[in-house]
Amino acid sequence: MISKSTHIVGGEMYYEHLGNGKYKITLIVYRDCFFGQVGFDAPANLTIYSNGNTFEQVIPIYTIKTAKLPSDIYDSCFSVPSGVCVERGYYETTVNLSQRSKNYTISWQRCCRNNSIKNIPNPGAWGSTITTTIIPRDSVSNNSSPVFVNRPPLAICLGSKFEFDNSATDKDGDSLVYELCEALHGADTVNPRPGQATPPPYRLV
Repeated sequence: MISKSTHIVGGEMYYEHLGNGKYKITLIVYRDCFFGQVGFDAPANLTIYSNGNTFEQVIPIYTIKTAKLPSDIYDSCFSVPSGVCVERGYYETTVNLSQRSKNYTISWQRCCRNNSIKNIPNPGAWGSTITTTIIPRDSVSNNSSPVFVNRPPLAICLGSKFEFDNSATDKDGDSLVYELCEALHGADTVNPRPGQATPPPYRLV
């Protein structure tokens, strides 16, 4: 049933260079545990492309831990409405990307988003692509990605003052620049859990 696939909230992907061309890849997936009737993918299929769209391999990975996020809100005068439940799943794996001159795109795709989303027409038909790109080590030696320090709250109050520390840390001490971007579409109701993610570029939601 299509309705049983509407559970994706969002996700993150990080990479850490371990030396000798080895990278630890971390995928974090957020799912709706109130309306969503589908659990975390077991396995989640990471797809690796090199130099844009040259297929390299698919790596199936499993969650190493899951946790239901506390129903917090950044205002002591309010509480999170009923029916809000988000669960976080952690996946990790180690890959060998030995070709120094290649850039590697690692992607995971899953459909579908919750029908309760108000700012996406027909949200239950839209999936998600979580992706990261590792640039050639000839350009930046032994680079790791930055990692966000905090997770955002589950809810914020309209008209209430809101402050959130969305900073990140970088293992290499790089200077970090932030920008807002649009969400990426991936997978669909016909094939909600593809065995292989499509290559970039990805369609915007």
